[in-house]
Amino acid sequence: VYYPTKRIRIEAGAFVRKDFGNPDYTQIAPIFSFRYQKDSTSITVGNLEGNVQHQLIEPLYAFERLLTNHLENGFQFKHQKRRIRLDAWVDWQQATYPQAAKQEFIWAGINTEIPLLKTTKKNKLLACLQATTFHNGGQDLNVNLPATNSFQLAGGLKYTRQKCCLLYTSDAADE
Repeated sequence: VYYPTKRIRIEAGAFVRKDFGNPDYTQIAPIFSFRYQKDSTSITVGNLEGNVQHQLIEPLYAFERLLTNHLENGFQFKHQKRRIRLDAWVDWQQATYPQAAKQEFIWAGINTEIPLLKTTKKNKLLACLQATTFHNGGQDLNVNLPATNSFQLAGGLKYTRQKCCLLYTSDAADE
């Protein structure tokens, strides 16, 4: 990790995956990301803060993907303040070129929470919106597959209440 300025972070390295019970390495990939951070907003290009970090509900993101599709590459915009939390990203999973024999795969999404009414630290009512889209296709390719796009959307309300509690512990050795 290298910080050329207080707002810029450059990260480089390698991702190595070796599953238990398998003597071989199943994935080795370079990691590179450039992140600009100012106050509560960050923009990332390269390897994203992805997977479960997107905080999507399970019908939109199967958590097992953390094991099978660990790396996300593309562009990410994150913003978190008292009035809004936002994570928007584009994950370019497979690129393609003219006359190629494979399609491109692009996954994008947004997760946002916006407080409703006047909330306190103990009581919060939030409007939530989560959406993902997946594109499979491209132009001028040597494949006989159609371009496909899928879109998933989830919305709702989220209420949290922080309870105040007093914890009492006793040491059994003192009794």
